Amino acid sequence: MILFRYLARELFKAQLTVLAVLMLIFLSREFVSVLTKAAEGKFPADLVTSLVLLNLPGLILMILPLSMFLGILIALGRMYAESEMVVLRACGVSEWYVARVTLAAAVFLGLIGGATSLYLKPWAEEQQLQLLEDADASAGLSTLVAGQFKQTFDGKSVVFVEKMSRDGRTLFKVFLAQTPSINERHKNFSIVVSDMGSVQEAKNQPSMLVLNEGTRWEGHPRRLDYHIVDFEEYQVLLKEFDVDERGRKIDAWPLAKLFEDGSTEAKAEIQWRLAVPLSIPILALIAVPLAAVNPRQGKFAKMLPAILLYLGYYVLLMSGHKALEDGALPASLGLWWIHALAASFGAVLIMRGRPIGVRLVARLKGMKG
Repeated sequence: MILFRYLARELFKAQLTVLAVLMLIFLSREFVSVLTKAAEGKFPADLVTSLVLLNLPGLILMILPLSMFLGILIALGRMYAESEMVVLRACGVSEWYVARVTLAAAVFLGLIGGATSLYLKPWAEEQQLQLLEDADASAGLSTLVAGQFKQTFDGKSVVFVEKMSRDGRTLFKVFLAQTPSINERHKNFSIVVSDMGSVQEAKNQPSMLVLNEGTRWEGHPRRLDYHIVDFEEYQVLLKEFDVDERGRKIDAWPLAKLFEDGSTEAKAEIQWRLAVPLSIPILALIAVPLAAVNPRQGKFAKMLPAILLYLGYYVLLMSGHKALEDGALPASLGLWWIHALAASFGAVLIMRGRPIGVRLVARLKGMKG
């Protein structure tokens, strides 16, 4: 029991370190990406934190197998390099025992990965879509940013607001340029300037920009006969109320809907959601024998070939997923053959040099003879 706890602690410690480092890198990248989109006015800035948090399940799912794989290589590689494994063997601890402890930890992580892949990530994707739809529905007010030019939904007007009140509902020093489309070149341009304005929004109503006490210039750039109008109130349509629902991506569908749909894409998505939790114990099976190094070589001696094997496994999974979506692979075959191939490779590595492996090889040679 003491050895089990020691091995489990070393494995989890190494994996948590790798997971924290990778999470920091990918989360920073995600945060910058979301922040950039918010700065471009694609959605309100107050959604940044929510969107980053809702991206966490996807990031965890992407990082979990890699962190587990590298954690095993680092933890066991250190034990081999510092001759701890030699001492453990002298105490009667075999490599198979180490593999069993590692597999137990990997199965536990696989269950976490399965819950994340099958339920949590689709839920988070759906929440993201709903947040962005709500932001679209109130795009009239929320996308106006002081000091930035913003285009209205129909692309025919550009609005600039110099300053906004704290609640964002009162606008100061508003500039509005209305330009005809390419097919409406015969129509006039217009420029509207107002000291104050506001955005009127109501449920199931279009968003209107209402300008007060301003001036409107209308005319053609090549002519000087501009029509100038001073107005008390001027309204511009910012956003229609009938927002089109965003197309639901299949990765946001709940598991029950995928089974109910039964299409080729739905079957490919089910296979993909199962791929990550299944890959975790298989990668553990491969990592344990690969972590065995000569103390003179150092604990990172086999890190490069191990990472190449990891990449090869996931490239095959991604290619298989694409082939399933395109119907190039039968759904009954799915991605199972890739998992079986990887598991067989790990089993061969584990049995190599062990009595059961030697007996198996001898039996195979005997059958050939």
